[in-house]
Amino acid sequence: MTNASWQPLRSRDAFGRLYHDGRRLDSRLIRCMFFFTDDTPSTVRAAFAVPGKEFISVQRHRIKRLMRESLRKEIPALHRSLAETRQSVSLILMFKGTKEMPRPSLQSVQESVASICLALRGNV
Repeated sequence: MTNASWQPLRSRDAFGRLYHDGRRLDSRLIRCMFFFTDDTPSTVRAAFAVPGKEFISVQRHRIKRLMRESLRKEIPALHRSLAETRQSVSLILMFKGTKEMPRPSLQSVQESVASICLALRGNV
């Protein structure tokens, strides 16, 4: 699935570079690993991860949908910041929750993604 506002992060090299060279941000529900590049200005490449041992597939897919929707709302401001510096960003959003926590709501996920995107804009 492709989106006009962000591109999926898929290649093994990109994930390897992200885990090896990337920096980390944490919010209450989500951990973000990211790195900036100068190759294609104002491009956002994103991946989403939810732990398989903690949640069944229906729950994982729902949480990923919530994270994608939350990122979609934050992308315009992120694009503006990236365009000013002519950089692009690759990031992975990882859900930190466990089975014991209550079911995450859209609002709680949006707050976590918004805080991460605000910190990303500050790091550009």
